[in-house]
Amino acid sequence: MPGKNEVVWVENRLNAPLEVKKAFQFLHSNDPRTKRDGEGYIPSDQLYVLSPDSQKINFKKAKRFTRSEMMVMEMLSTNEWQRPIYFAVTIGSDYHLGLDPYLELTGLAYRITPERSQDGRPRVNTEVMYDNMLHKFKYGNMNIPGIYIDENTMRMCRTHRMMFMELVEALYNEGKHDKCLETLDFAEKMLPGYNIPYDYTSATMASYYYQLGEMEKGNAIMTKVADNCAEYLAWGASLDKEHRASSQSTTGHYMAVMGYVLQNFERYQQKELFNHYYDIYVQYASMR
Repeated sequence: MPGKNEVVWVENRLNAPLEVKKAFQFLHSNDPRTKRDGEGYIPSDQLYVLSPDSQKINFKKAKRFTRSEMMVMEMLSTNEWQRPIYFAVTIGSDYHLGLDPYLELTGLAYRITPERSQDGRPRVNTEVMYDNMLHKFKYGNMNIPGIYIDENTMRMCRTHRMMFMELVEALYNEGKHDKCLETLDFAEKMLPGYNIPYDYTSATMASYYYQLGEMEKGNAIMTKVADNCAEYLAWGASLDKEHRASSQSTTGHYMAVMGYVLQNFERYQQKELFNHYYDIYVQYASMR
């Protein structure tokens, strides 16, 4: 049976910012003046908690909040930054409650911090994430040739690869190129393409190999990505007209990935590879 306050509606009667503690005091009050048709509500759509230096950290505006969303707000409010609170990276950004500017990626989780990023996006703590990803996390023998990887484990492997890509990008942007290259090599060692097929994320990582001057390593991954795209495009082209129409989202994705691969081949002057895969790209583009 549903409990109390599974969903709480917001009615912006105050039309002013309201601290979460006070909002919840209002919600839980027994005073009938705090009720609407006998049900509790939140009287402002501008909820916030205070940072240690008394700056307002605003939550997203919403017409209602679920119990899980209110739980996060209450934890931040009562914890008062004494203990770290995290979102798993597998949680969709819709559940971040508008806190993206205050999130710091540390591995497979975002830590909620009182410091706002300059660009309003989650930032990467490269020091902590580098240590976690390369020295603390265990990868369960994913690099043993031929090991069976079920669907759920494969998804987690791809998530780990995406997090490696986030770390690589941040290290590169910070000018830490030695660590960037070390991270690329480690990711390839722990999550190799012969067990976890390369995808768009892999192409992005290969582009950083190019930027670091490691052309052979970049080509080794990028050509595998291109071959995978070519297989899917050949499959799409083999379908009859009716089924080809229903597969357009899939083939469109692989056309886009192939286009990204070609951009990298051209940018980093891999002419022979560019010409080979460009012919394939044009061939299947004309069949769509």
